[in-house]
Amino acid sequence: MNYLLDTNVIIDFFHGQKSTVHKVKSIERENLAISIITAAEIYHGSYKTTVSHKYIDEFENFVVDSSVKLITLDREIAKRYGLIMASLEKQGKRLSSFDILIAATALAHNLTIITRDKGLERIKGLKIERL
Repeated sequence: MNYLLDTNVIIDFFHGQKSTVHKVKSIERENLAISIITAAEIYHGSYKTTVSHKYIDEFENFVVDSSVKLITLDREIAKRYGLIMASLEKQGKRLSSFDILIAATALAHNLTIITRDKGLERIKGLKIERL
């Protein structure tokens, strides 16, 4: 497992954004992971639509059929989250708590995060691949 897919990448993938679909499909499935935070964001967005079952089914099939690892929160991720959040606050910089939890997951598991987010470069040591 080498890559953590950010929420915006999953959304783009399901919306058929060509470069994202190509990138995700070019990586061997056993090298892909998503955070439980991304799953929560996907479920949240899905439940706001009139066809929530369609999006939920697509997402769950993607995770199961593609053997994508779903990483849950643990103490190491929580510690990294606290450190990142405190560091950014001292610098007067802000990122959403969910973005920081996803970044902390990537750091704790030594993963490169694939994202469209531009604010993540504020996090020291985070390996980022942009789409």
